[in-house]
Amino acid sequence: MSQLNFFFTDNELNERLQYILSTGNYTIFVGRFFKTETPNQINNICDLNRFDSLTIWVNNDFCEPICTHKGQGDYSNDFLFDIYKDPIIELDNCKLTDNLITAGRLYFKSGWLANAELNQIHKRMANKLVRFLKKDLVGISSPFMISSEIAELIEKGFEIELGEGGKRINKEIKNGHNSS
Repeated sequence: MSQLNFFFTDNELNERLQYILSTGNYTIFVGRFFKTETPNQINNICDLNRFDSLTIWVNNDFCEPICTHKGQGDYSNDFLFDIYKDPIIELDNCKLTDNLITAGRLYFKSGWLANAELNQIHKRMANKLVRFLKKDLVGISSPFMISSEIAELIEKGFEIELGEGGKRINKEIKNGHNSS
């Protein structure tokens, strides 16, 4: 398992997602649950409205992005990828409510795919994605990182929340750390 906890504005994240999509190394789907086994992929991030979560498929020569599981409970009519058996990466978007921003998260499990070569590809490409998203972020309180635009919002009076119901940080942030 690996994850990155981040704070991006929608604009910053969408710019990064557009680049990720343009590499041809990944296919992006909105959400985790889908109405069909072959969900519709995002072809242009400009068409993407505000989203809560994305599923990012690592493109490969071994398997196509086909959902292998059915949901349960409220999602029993939906399909989903298997975090253990499919080369996927999950991305949860940051949330902005009033002047409070909660963290987004990039998450993946590595080492579980049955095909050893696909497992290596997945791990390499997922880690590459983590490194790309971390570029230019500043660590504020382990394991959280913020972007320059989020730092500007904090200076304007916004607060960020480190985990649900967790510690809040405001414009007391100085030189990449919190003074509170």
